[in-house]
Amino acid sequence: MEIRDFVAPHIIMEHTQVGDKQIYTLGGLREIVDVQPVGKDYQLSRNITGGRTHYETSTTVSNRYLPVSSLSIFETLQSSPQWTTLWEQCDSIDLEPQGGIKFKFGTIYDMPFKVLDITLVTPKNQRQKSNFALSDFHIQTSDLSKVQNVFLMTNSFTKTKAFSLQVGLMRLICTNGLMIPANIGGDSSNSGKHRHYRSNEEHINDLIKDSVRRILEMDEKVKGIKELHQMQLDTTVKDDLISQLQEKLRLKRETKSYKQYQHPIENTYALTQKLLPQCENLLDFQNVISYLTGGQPPRFSQAVHVVANEINQSVLNYF
Repeated sequence: MEIRDFVAPHIIMEHTQVGDKQIYTLGGLREIVDVQPVGKDYQLSRNITGGRTHYETSTTVSNRYLPVSSLSIFETLQSSPQWTTLWEQCDSIDLEPQGGIKFKFGTIYDMPFKVLDITLVTPKNQRQKSNFALSDFHIQTSDLSKVQNVFLMTNSFTKTKAFSLQVGLMRLICTNGLMIPANIGGDSSNSGKHRHYRSNEEHINDLIKDSVRRILEMDEKVKGIKELHQMQLDTTVKDDLISQLQEKLRLKRETKSYKQYQHPIENTYALTQKLLPQCENLLDFQNVISYLTGGQPPRFSQAVHVVANEINQSVLNYF
């Protein structure tokens, strides 16, 4: 259901409670979320109507379950001072039957160059978060070509999906508009994921608010990507950087904390030094190193994040 006109910034959300029912009204949209006790559990029912479209779901939940109303999401979005800007920049807003929301943008960024990507191929149950080697990764050069903003919230009222949010860039791969994540910055387009627990309500609201800021920063991110691509890494520069990293690793080995964090230190430095020769520019390096610090949930341990950020800062200081 296309709802952009229903949620225009000048339209005020009305939220009332009648007994156990939460009633949300926004423009021509009306959503009712009702939770009723049934024995030890609760019966959750939700229906939303807009124009001629009507979605309705019902399921049994525990008292810990947090139903995330679709219109309550817009209540959170409206609290952001940047909501009007986001609404103006998107071409359409689709409300999905299960409560998910998809913003669509018409702007397509042209980036006719390639970037070095790494992707874990070793399953989590076959490695620890601080133990990895070059053989655990698939390494390839990806053609960015044309990318487009993505802002997608996945939701559910039937316990089939957690609340998750994707904000970032997607790569256009064919003329019919098929999109796949552009692995720029290491985390593709994933921003966060939370189960529908009442204890996560504040985290979900914060995630929604932060996503507005992030999607509106995409123009600057694309500009930064192009600048990083122009900063070439020739053989001399790469040799200098590898020498610097070898010296930093030597000093690390002399610290008191080295024994405790030996695996993340050694593995992160080894991987970086082996991948540096394949990096043609600073964008390649940034994309590789940020893969170690990205992901929802995190792909690697906090110790790996710390070491990878130290290495990244050292490389940036070189320039």
